[in-house]
Amino acid sequence: MDESLKVSGDNLFYNSMGQITLPVGTLLIQETKAPEGYLIDPTVYVRNITPDGTLEAVNSYNAPVVQEQVIMGRIQIVKHTDTGVTKVETPEVGATFNIYLVSAGSYDAAPASTRAQLTIDKDGFAISPYLPYGLYAVEQTSGWEGSKLMEPFTVMIGENGKTYSYIINNQRFYSYLKVVKVDAITGVAIPAAGVGFQIIDPDGQKLEWWGADTWYTDGSGVMKLPCELEYGRGYQAVEVVAPSGYVLADAPFQFDVLPENAAQEDGLTVITLTAPNSPTQISVAKVDYQGTFVAGATLQLLDKDGNVAAEWVTGDAPHILYGLPIGAAYTLHEAAAPEGWLLAEDMTFTVQDTAEVQTITMEDERVPELHTTATVDGKKSVVAGGVYELKDVVAYADLIPGREYQLTAKVMDKATGSVLTQDGEELMKTISFTPAEETGTVEITFALDTTLLGSKELVIFEYLSKDGREIADHVDMLDEEQTVQIEPAIGIITIKDKPSFIESIKTGDVGIGAAVIALLCAAAALLVIVLHKRKKQN
Repeated sequence: MDESLKVSGDNLFYNSMGQITLPVGTLLIQETKAPEGYLIDPTVYVRNITPDGTLEAVNSYNAPVVQEQVIMGRIQIVKHTDTGVTKVETPEVGATFNIYLVSAGSYDAAPASTRAQLTIDKDGFAISPYLPYGLYAVEQTSGWEGSKLMEPFTVMIGENGKTYSYIINNQRFYSYLKVVKVDAITGVAIPAAGVGFQIIDPDGQKLEWWGADTWYTDGSGVMKLPCELEYGRGYQAVEVVAPSGYVLADAPFQFDVLPENAAQEDGLTVITLTAPNSPTQISVAKVDYQGTFVAGATLQLLDKDGNVAAEWVTGDAPHILYGLPIGAAYTLHEAAAPEGWLLAEDMTFTVQDTAEVQTITMEDERVPELHTTATVDGKKSVVAGGVYELKDVVAYADLIPGREYQLTAKVMDKATGSVLTQDGEELMKTISFTPAEETGTVEITFALDTTLLGSKELVIFEYLSKDGREIADHVDMLDEEQTVQIEPAIGIITIKDKPSFIESIKTGDVGIGAAVIALLCAAAALLVIVLHKRKKQN
C-alpha cells in the first residue's frame, strides 16, 4: 500500500519506521470500483485490529478475499434471406456463424469460453451461450445456395446479462461479368475492339437488357456486361464476332455465377471469364524436290495491293504466320534465292476459317548446269559440199527426276551472230525429255546442208525450259565444244579483183576470150569430179 492507491479519506498512519499501517480498531472494507470487465462486489467486509502485547506491530489482521465476477452477455442472431420482391422474410434455416474474441485472432485460436458456433433454427433464430466481457467477431460461415454471406461484424459485450440481438437479411447473390479475350497459344490478351458476345442463362434464355442482346469488347479486348447476373450455374457466353486474324470460338464459354468465383473491383462484385481464341496459322515451308528445307531464301508475304505484310529468311524449319485475317488473299514471293538456286514462282493463297494449320509449300530447284559437245558427222570440221548430221550432245546436272523439260537448240552463224537459215527457215529445234536422274545427257540432231555454205563457223546455243519457263542456257560464242567448222570445197575459185583479160573480152579479143572460156570449162569439170567422189564416200 502506498499513497498512490488512496482514492479518498483520512490521512494514512505511519509507524516508527515510516511504513503505512492501520490503526487499532474496527475497519469496514467495500469495493467502490471494479476492474474492467468485472462487476463491483457490494459486500461490506468488517475487520477488527487488536494489539498484540507491547510491540508496535500487530499480527492479528486478516485480509478479506474478494471474488471478482466477470461481466457476461449473449449474442442473438435473427437470420432471413429473400430478394425483397415478396416482402415476406424467409428464415435462412441452417445458416451457420462463428463468434470469437477478436483479440484471439481467429475462431480456432480463441479459448473455448470465448467462442461459439451458431446454427439458425426453423424460426430464423440462434443465440450464443453467455460470453465474458470483450469485443467479439461474428462471421457467417455458410448459408443457402445463391444467398450472399453476411459481411463480418463485431459486437462489444460490456453490459452484464444483456443479450445483443441482430436481425440480418441476406439477398440473393448477384455479380457483374467481365470477359477477357486471350490468344489460345500465347495466353496474352488480344487488344481487339468489336468482339461480340451473347449471354445465355441457366434456363437457356438469351439475356436482353434495354433492347440489347449482344455486347462488345473495347480496345483492350475486354467486354464488361452492363447489368448484374443472378446466382446460378450453367451460364454461357457465346462468341458471335471473332477478333481479326482469329477463328470464331466453336463452343460457348461456360461459367457459374457463384460467390467463390467473384472478386471486388472498384466496389463492384465481378466475375472474370477468360475466353481464348485460336489464331489462324499459316505454315510456309521452303524445300527442294526431295522435301529437304532450303535455307537462306528471302521470302515476302504480299497483300492484295502488293504491300509487304511480312518478310523473313528461311531456315531449317517452316515459318509460321499467325493471325492473318480470314478470307484475305496473299501472294508468297521469293525476293532473293540462295546462291545456286532459282527464284521460285509466286504462289497465291487465301486464309481459311479454321484453327488447323494451313500449309504452304514453295518448292525450290537448283540452277541446272549445261555442257555441250557439237559435231558434224562425228567430227569438229568438215568440207562443204553435202548434207551432214549436225549433232549436239547436252550434258546436264541438277535436274529434277521425273519432271518434263524442254531443250531448244539454235544453230548460230558465228560471223553474223544470227541463227543460220536453211531453206528460208531458222535452223533450230526443240525436244522434250524427262530425266531419270539429276544428271545425264540428251541429244539434238540436225540435217545440215553445206552445199552452199562455203567457209563458216557454226555455234550451237541451248536453252532449257520447264513448265514454260526458261531456267538455264548455254550461249557462249567462244566455247569450242559448242562450235563446228565448215571448210570450203576444193577447186572453188574466188575472184576478188577483176583481171585484165576480162577487159580484153569486152574489146573483142577473140583469142583471149576463147582461152578464158576453155579454162573455166576445165575448172567446172574438175569440180564435178570432186563432188562425185565426195558423194560416193558419204
